[in-house]
Amino acid sequence: MSNDGFGIKEEIRKNKHDEFLMGKHMGLITALSLFYQQALAFKIDPREIGFKHNDKDPDEYLL
Repeated sequence: MSNDGFGIKEEIRKNKHDEFLMGKHMGLITALSLFYQQALAFKIDPREIGFKHNDKDPDEYLL
């Protein structure tokens, strides 16, 4: 009897977990982007709320 069935199920489980993590990552990026844009809309310096200034690009801030 072969173990191929178990290997395939494990690979499917791993891929679904990776997709889940990618979705969480994209959601976090979207939320941070909106948070940053709202700060700018209310004329709040992004550095005051935790963003760090990017020395290479003066218009870009990092967390």
